[in-house]
Amino acid sequence: MSGTAEVTLEQVLHNRERRVLRQRATIKAFGCPLLSITLVNPGPVKDSASAREVMACALQAVGCLMAEQRWPVVHREVHFSSTGPEALFAVDASPNALKIATTRLEDVHPLGRLWDIDVIDMLGVACSRSTVGRPPRRCLLCDDVAHVCVRSRAHPLKRILQAVEEIVDAEVPMMELVKEPVAVVGLEASVSTEVAAPFAHDASVAGESWP
Repeated sequence: MSGTAEVTLEQVLHNRERRVLRQRATIKAFGCPLLSITLVNPGPVKDSASAREVMACALQAVGCLMAEQRWPVVHREVHFSSTGPEALFAVDASPNALKIATTRLEDVHPLGRLWDIDVIDMLGVACSRSTVGRPPRRCLLCDDVAHVCVRSRAHPLKRILQAVEEIVDAEVPMMELVKEPVAVVGLEASVSTEVAAPFAHDASVAGESWP
């Protein structure tokens, strides 16, 4: 997911702190568990046209899942910044049910390996895969547990980025061919763009235009 603007570790950590504050505020405001969606996007460049396309596909897939399960989405916000696209859903559903459904989505969707869908319960605690009997995520390049490879730096960054690009190049065009707007009942949505020149998108959800 190539781009040009590199970010520092300090910026990434600062954004992570802001994300936690947004999560707490959203739980307090809407009284529902949350889906916090970010991308598996290694390297210093976090924002790019392809990253935004991958996020658009994630939002489409999650919107379809919520509609299929008839889980009311009471709030959704999407943020685009130099630290990468991210989204937050407040959903009136059981955290465990959400975790089971979203881990399956991560595991079976062609782009799911590039999505990181956290389920945050009413106490602000992220539900783990193990709590719903799901195995840990696997490495993009080998069959080992992903976080083990990350911590040990088992693979060169260049090869990991190549694997990400291969998935994007193979799957995003196919997703664009079948993408349709999904209306989510009760949706209150907001979009925040924190970059000077946003990339264009042709998808919309419940009347919300992508920047």
